[in-house]
Amino acid sequence: MRCDDGQCLVLSRRCNGIEECTRGEDERGCPCQPDEWRCPNGQCIPAAYRCDGHQDCSDGSDEDCGTVPPTPASRCSSNQFQCSNGNCVSQAFRCDGFPDCSDGSDESDAECPPETTSCSSNQFACSSGECVGLDKRCDRKNDCYDNSDERGCLPFPDRVDCRENEFKCANGLCIEKAWRCDTVPDCDDGSDEEKCISCRPTEFECGDGSCIPEYNRCDGRYDCTDGSDERVNCADCGQNEFQCGNGDCIPFTQRCNGYAECRDRSDEQNCSCSSVEWQCDSGECIFSTEICNGVRECSDGSDERDCSDSSKPCYDGQFRCSTGECINHSRLCDGYDDCEEGQDENFCPFNFNSPSNSTPEFVPEAP
Repeated sequence: MRCDDGQCLVLSRRCNGIEECTRGEDERGCPCQPDEWRCPNGQCIPAAYRCDGHQDCSDGSDEDCGTVPPTPASRCSSNQFQCSNGNCVSQAFRCDGFPDCSDGSDESDAECPPETTSCSSNQFACSSGECVGLDKRCDRKNDCYDNSDERGCLPFPDRVDCRENEFKCANGLCIEKAWRCDTVPDCDDGSDEEKCISCRPTEFECGDGSCIPEYNRCDGRYDCTDGSDERVNCADCGQNEFQCGNGDCIPFTQRCNGYAECRDRSDEQNCSCSSVEWQCDSGECIFSTEICNGVRECSDGSDERDCSDSSKPCYDGQFRCSTGECINHSRLCDGYDDCEEGQDENFCPFNFNSPSNSTPEFVPEAP
């Protein structure tokens, strides 16, 4: 990816938790994990680091704890237990005799009182202590926290097809697709934890276990061989979310905030700019101080047009386009028109249509 200042990064270094672009745009708009907290600048930190007396966000916002609301239970998924410190562990680990939460809250007396529950005759007693209806037993859905209602069931015929959001075990049982390769065996035969490929946080795991870049999910093209990248969780955004032009969903609070969280920058278009902002021809809003600073903040480059020589001097190692924009010398004669009118590709001592092993060198015009 290309940073705003022209620097290029390997795509795998985007959303790796480390700001490597000078403006930090390589870490903007990155999804945080359920057990993480998102800083206003887009950085993700463990939820347990929130209000712990140490500044973990680069802007220190994780320690603005004047009126911090309690961590909502929704941070953890339905098959997870939320520890007192905000971390999430599998429900199967709750009250199993081993502390899996770092604070031991999954094994506390409040969570694990002596068993006094007795199920009625039309209920099934889960090994984890709760009662579910007998009709939930062996129905191909895990209703007990520890999935004991689906253990010891007769194998289902091979012709049974699981739903799109389910994974089919080797014995025919269907389980939630999200439970595949989560280090907890949910299939009786353990087949959901076999042949697992560990995808990176910036990747999406296809139904067959292969990995594709996260930005290829829900983009209208099938990248997974089974098409799961265009079928799983590609529904419309929630009521508190904004849907980008490319289909991505971001929190509504990030709409028109001056930073492009959508990959297509659609969240910053058609915004009503504030008194300290300037509106690009494309509809985006940027800070007034960013006009004619030698860096394209507007997607159409309108913030760097009609800039007088006195408005922004170019630095050493930069070239001034006829529009007044400044670009780095490294972008001269690179085969791409970086100046709006293409002056950076004029007077180049080689032809891009002819193969060459030599490194191009820019030869400035004689005064």
